[in-house]
Order: sequence, then C-alpha cells, then structure tokens
Amino acid sequence: MQTTGIVRRIDELGRIVIPKEIRRTMRLFEGDEMEICVADGMLTLKKFSEIENMRRVAGDIVMTLRDFTSAEVMLVDLSNIVLCEGGLKKRVQGKEITNEFEDVLRGRKFKLLTGSERVPLYEGDPIEFKSQIISPIVAQGDVVGGLVMLTNNNGQELSGFVNLAVQILVPICTK
Repeated sequence: MQTTGIVRRIDELGRIVIPKEIRRTMRLFEGDEMEICVADGMLTLKKFSEIENMRRVAGDIVMTLRDFTSAEVMLVDLSNIVLCEGGLKKRVQGKEITNEFEDVLRGRKFKLLTGSERVPLYEGDPIEFKSQIISPIVAQGDVVGGLVMLTNNNGQELSGFVNLAVQILVPICTK
C-alpha cells in the first residue's frame, strides 16, 4: 500500500476529508458510496461498485453472451473493466476506463458506434473492431456501469442481445 504523506484529523462527527487531488485521481464524486474495510489494524476505504458486488452472476451472463455471439463482451463499472470474455480477456480485464468512455456511460444512452465513431475503452485502446455496442446499466436511478460488446460482425444484429443482458442485470444490481 502506497502512503501519500497526507495527515487528516477526525472531526467531532467522526468525519475525515479526502483530499481533492485523491478524489480526482480515484474518480470519487459527491454521493459515491464507499466500502469501509478493517483488517490487521488497518482501515481501508474502497469505492463501492455494484458491478463488483454482482460479479459471479454477471460473469455467467457475460460468458453466455460471448458464447452466443462470438464477440468480445465486457462488463465495466465507472472506473474499470471488471469482466471480459473473449480473446482480449488477459489484455484488458482490470484496466481503467477512459474519461471519454465514462462520459458515454453517464450519458445513459445505448450506443452503437462503428468505425471512427468508436470511443476508446481504455488508454491505448487500438480500436481494432468494426462495431462497439455500449449499454449503460442504470440501477435505482444511478448509472453503475455498462455492458460493452466489440465485434467485426454487424453490430445492429447483436445490439438486442446487449439490451436483453442489461435488462437481466439491472434487477441483480438492486438487490
């Protein structure tokens, strides 16, 4: 664990202010939920991810979607690529998404992008697929992540599968 050298005092209500620079780098915004963990005498704050919370069930859905369509299928939260099924798995799983891609998710609209319209998913994304299908996952009014499909086939034909998978995932997020 890396130390920042920043020291903060706990106020009378038990609050600690997270410095602005750390909030910016970790993409922490007002209203974000934080998970508090205690282990070996250490207190750890971690940005809570609904997507990580439903990883097991979501993993089955992502794998089935991959098997059925042969496309690269990814599940992302608002920070990272959480799950990936396909040939890119080892290369992209766990990578931080770009701000541009996060903005697309926060826009709450389904997108089918082709060719030069593609949005880089992570820093250095070679954009080697013809179609990119992006469907934000909105649970209880908040965008919690998204389902992404990359394919060289007709993306329009596959977009219905992405929408169906998201409809299955949303109720799981709200449990």
